Amino acid sequence: MKFKKFFLQRVLAWALTILIGVTFIFFIPRMFPSDPVENMIAQIQSRSGNMDPAEMEALRSSLRVQFGLDGSLLQQYGYFLWHGLLHFDFGPSLLSYPEPVGKIIGRYLPYTLILCLTSTFIAWIVGNLIGLLAGFRKNKTSSKILEAIAIFIYPIPYFLVALILQIVFAFILKWFPLQAVINTKGGFGPWIASVVKASILRAPQQKKIMYVMPVSVDFPSSLSAKTM
Repeated sequence: MKFKKFFLQRVLAWALTILIGVTFIFFIPRMFPSDPVENMIAQIQSRSGNMDPAEMEALRSSLRVQFGLDGSLLQQYGYFLWHGLLHFDFGPSLLSYPEPVGKIIGRYLPYTLILCLTSTFIAWIVGNLIGLLAGFRKNKTSSKILEAIAIFIYPIPYFLVALILQIVFAFILKWFPLQAVINTKGGFGPWIASVVKASILRAPQQKKIMYVMPVSVDFPSSLSAKTM
């Protein structure tokens, strides 16, 4: 019974968090003074010249329907929740019109997942190795140095750590490229190898190294993970 209550509370908190985030995503762009439909019509006119007023109005109405901008704000919000949140139908892209947003997400999602997996893998491996070293050599100078380095790195913002690592590994050591070079020829093996190599340098931008600090002075296997 306790587990059921705990599980329902977690699901409710998860759903509420998603709803709040989606609500912010919906309302914040609509607070901007510019109108994306009018901007797109202005770009079309700049490329093709003046349009007939009736054709322009028909185009404006069509674009508003496609982008979910017709009707009242409450109707737009309901349309956004029903089609976007529940059916994952995000409509056409504003920047890559008329390409659907779902197609763009599907094209880049594998690279995002590989980058996240690479970041997690590097953080887990390196963090556990440093934690084991610090635990088994808890009275050594090297362990104290590692702990001091971890405490020093902890408050540094992620983007500064990422910038420093890029300078060291890309400019000084020249081990990794700053820009991703993906091999789309030669099959799955060369493709995944190029994706992993391009992800390694970017992994520190996603997650700082996990440093595992010993909490017991008698038994080094008693460790607690502290995410940096």
